[in-house]
Amino acid sequence: MQRFLIRLPKILIILVLLILIIEVIKDYHLQDIVNELRNFSNLELALIPILVFLNFFTLSFIEYTALNSVTKSQISFKTAALSSFLANAFSYNLGATVFVGGFFRYKILNSFGINSKQIIDVILLISVHYILALFTSLGIVSCVTSVFGYQRIFSPEISGLLALISVSGLIGYYFFINKRRVLKFFKFKFLTPTQPVVTKMLILCVLDWFVHYSVYYFCIPGHDISFQELAMPFLLSYCIGLISGIPGGFGLFESIVFFSLKNTIKPESLIAGLMVYRVFMNLLPLILASIIYTIFELTKEQIT
Repeated sequence: MQRFLIRLPKILIILVLLILIIEVIKDYHLQDIVNELRNFSNLELALIPILVFLNFFTLSFIEYTALNSVTKSQISFKTAALSSFLANAFSYNLGATVFVGGFFRYKILNSFGINSKQIIDVILLISVHYILALFTSLGIVSCVTSVFGYQRIFSPEISGLLALISVSGLIGYYFFINKRRVLKFFKFKFLTPTQPVVTKMLILCVLDWFVHYSVYYFCIPGHDISFQELAMPFLLSYCIGLISGIPGGFGLFESIVFFSLKNTIKPESLIAGLMVYRVFMNLLPLILASIIYTIFELTKEQIT
């Protein structure tokens, strides 16, 4: 009963979002949405899978960097890519990124001789800097796009405030890690990373958010909106989805994107684009990850 009460707010939010989505979709004909898919150019059709691959490749490189920083040994990129792909493909769909991703990272990395403490260090190193990179990107994009007139969601004052908060948080974080500290959490002790490691992780994470956003941009067929103008709604939607804790931000991400852009992009095109985005970024990676993980479990004894 207590667990149910804890989850009740999240369940209610999901139900409200479902009702909202149904109310929105019923105003548009399915055939019109399907017809929008014909507006994809050959370039877009080629770029979408390439960018999805590049997104997961960048995530693998982030994992590779974190692993070698924590273990101080040469972990193969293949191992990092396997761990990263499974962790991210499942957490994209199931939510609770730290826990879901952590489970699959533990299953993979422990099989290759990496101990539990090191795995926890890797999870924290990746999670903290990936989230920090998201909020930093949101603040900077909000300010830059507002100054140049590419986004009209926030006033220049609010955009500037977001940028100030993001940059201040980033500076504060660098100041905090300037002196390496030992952080204690129950029986665990964690040593803060060095500045070079932090810088490398943040650059890679910001790069991945750029690639991830590029996937989203090219998934919307037949629009002529600028690359810069879509960045703010995307990052804002992802931030709110992340804070909500809803698995994959499903429903919430779509709602924010739709209501932010329905007056700028043809609604049928926007709905079609969101469907294509979910297929390429969520459904197909999940199916592939499920197959890979099944094979891994069946052949795990040979690895160890």
